[in-house]
Amino acid sequence: MMTLRSRIATDAEKLRRHGGHPNRLYLTTDNAICLQYEMISEGGPLAHRIMMSGLRPVVSGIDGLKIIWKSPHFGIA
Repeated sequence: MMTLRSRIATDAEKLRRHGGHPNRLYLTTDNAICLQYEMISEGGPLAHRIMMSGLRPVVSGIDGLKIIWKSPHFGIA
């Protein structure tokens, strides 16, 4: 099963191969919940910060992509 983080990396790499320059990651509410679960399950100091403050204040970007929260669709642009 593909995790959300691997899906993000795969989609960004696919866009880069086709000459794109991705800089934004659009996440739905369900994607954000899934991402939060994945990051907490990895453990470590980041997981602790997410548990204390929540995902949005702690994570502003992933793999060089700025996160656009509460988007109606998942996508990379």
